[in-house]
Amino acid sequence: MRCGFIGRGHLGGHQFGVPLDLAGMTSQTFIRAREVYGGGAWSTRVVKLLADARGTDLRAPGFRNG
Repeated sequence: MRCGFIGRGHLGGHQFGVPLDLAGMTSQTFIRAREVYGGGAWSTRVVKLLADARGTDLRAPGFRNG
């Protein structure tokens, strides 16, 4: 999922009075990943951000590196 889709969903929810707390938190996580890994960070960088925060590898067994 891309940050733009999440941002539009969050904006639409706000516009129509629908609370979308998870969308807001997800958007903040994407922003944090871009701050850490650069502006072109994709969702894989978000997963790395979360893995680094937990100090664990979140990849499935056998998933290749890179």
